[in-house]
Parts: sequence; structure tokens; C-alpha cells
Amino acid sequence: MRVEQADGDVLQHGYDPEGLRSRLDTNGSVSHFVHDGWHIVNELDETERVQASYIRGHEWLTQLDDQGMWLIM
Repeated sequence: MRVEQADGDVLQHGYDPEGLRSRLDTNGSVSHFVHDGWHIVNELDETERVQASYIRGHEWLTQLDDQGMWLIM
């Protein structure tokens, strides 16, 4: 799916055969997503370097990015 935003940014979402988001291209910068079942557990850059890890309990609890910053939900 391709989305052109009002500010000119272009986002392209890619999905696997089961409908899970597998990639995101933002103005040529590509991210890939690793799933555990239906849940995203890692976001990788074009070189497969981890950009973010998603930590779950019963629900999504927190995100740890590649800079060591936590986003608490």
C-alpha cells in the first residue's frame, strides 16, 4: 500500500501472505519487521540491524530502540 502525505513524504507498506506488515519504506528508508506469531518483536533496517525491539506481556508493554531509549506504554 502506498500513501502520499500532505508534507510530501511517501510511505509504502508491504505485507506478507497472512496480512502481517513485513516492510515499511519511508522516502527510500526501508524497515523490515520480525514477528512472533501475530506480534512484531523486532524492527530491522536495510542491513538487518535491529532498530527496535517490542516487549510484550498480555499486551504491548514497551519498546527499546537502537539508541537504548525505552518507550513505556
